[in-house]
Amino acid sequence: MTGRQRVVLEEVARLTAANGWPPTIRELGEALGISSTNGVRRHLEVLEKKGFITREPGTARGLKVIKETESE
Repeated sequence: MTGRQRVVLEEVARLTAANGWPPTIRELGEALGISSTNGVRRHLEVLEKKGFITREPGTARGLKVIKETESE
């Protein structure tokens, strides 16, 4: 996992814990300083392929953290 991927994953977990629900792509981008929603999507696609998150298609808040670190 790259450092940036770790930051994205940690931010998803932090926002989910703070709000009680996962962030939208746009909210996550704003929190990370990424202006392009496509940039955020690319990070999430990689994290999903690596097994750190799941995503529910067609749902604005369809993110779920499965594991927070590579050692889990």
